[in-house]
Amino acid sequence: MAKSKRGSRHRGVEHRSTDGAPATVHCAPSTTAARVFAIEELARLILQNLPADMLLTKVQRVCRRWRAVARELLQPLFDGDAARPNSRDCRRKINPLLFEHFGQIMNDGLIALNIELCLTGQRFWRMRSMTDLPIATCGPGRAVHNAYARAGASWRNMQIYQPPVYEIRYRGEPGGDVEVATVADGVRLGQVYDILTAIVSDTKGPARNEMWITWPQASAGDADAARGEAVVRDYIVMQRKQHPLQKHCECWHKAVRRQRCFCELSKEKLRLHKITSNKWRVISQDFKQENLLVTI
Repeated sequence: MAKSKRGSRHRGVEHRSTDGAPATVHCAPSTTAARVFAIEELARLILQNLPADMLLTKVQRVCRRWRAVARELLQPLFDGDAARPNSRDCRRKINPLLFEHFGQIMNDGLIALNIELCLTGQRFWRMRSMTDLPIATCGPGRAVHNAYARAGASWRNMQIYQPPVYEIRYRGEPGGDVEVATVADGVRLGQVYDILTAIVSDTKGPARNEMWITWPQASAGDADAARGEAVVRDYIVMQRKQHPLQKHCECWHKAVRRQRCFCELSKEKLRLHKITSNKWRVISQDFKQENLLVTI
């Protein structure tokens, strides 16, 4: 009777796990690669080709040297350009890292966006919901929400544009006075986001609030339209709009038939209740009413 062949443990035979899949092989790091990355200039040339979100997270976990290089490469996203942009030749670019995660409430400034805290999850031409942002994610363990909402989150201190924007113009009601807030080192996303959150989550009126925001862009003004010259709007425009609740219910049949009320007042009350119970999803831990750039 022939004997069955057995693989030797010492002849380089590939070991397999009990389920037939190849076992994990732990390889030692390449000495050549280690020597290359030990040279700071070469490490910088290689790491600068990585996406910004990878520099912000994974790269900084490798070692202290990589962390220092990654932070140096990311610094323009926080500090912006040193010089104030020329009002005639400005070509603004949206921070690509912020646009990837907060593009729901940002655009190129061609149209004003109507932002509110609705729970439809739908995106229309102008209407945008803050519940579609990653910070509003309620997934398992709220891990994504906690990462965005934590105190000191990096996105809050990033410049929105390159070159930076230095001014916010806020109007509390249509036709009201305009409040101008100027930030010497550039407006950060956290400062704009806190104003948005304070407005759309406010249900004390009683009224439902929404925010119309117009981002900077090179637009043609009325006076320059005939000449075809571009006039740069070098500021962010924010305007609050309120929808007050009706004082009385219009369902006259409710008292007689004891039916459920379906008037506009009841719908708005239900909507305000949903906003109140869900506004925690979009509030950052760094939010403080007294730190807002404008008075709401």
